[in-house]
Amino acid sequence: MAKVLSHAEYCKNKEARLNASAWIRGGKMITFYKGVYYSEKEFQETFPIEGELVPLKRKKHWKGDNPNGKTESLK
Repeated sequence: MAKVLSHAEYCKNKEARLNASAWIRGGKMITFYKGVYYSEKEFQETFPIEGELVPLKRKKHWKGDNPNGKTESLK
């Protein structure tokens, strides 16, 4: 399932990626952002930028996929 991001979340995560310090130590990438060290995987999960962008109003009422078809999703 793809992540659903509001425009503000996307911008916040993009800014974090631009301002973080990263280096390779012992063959592993380590990222430092706002006093916290992240592994490459943790940083990708904490600050995702891939996913569907939706307006905040739609995100608050997001139903996602609807397998039973009884109510409409907001997609």
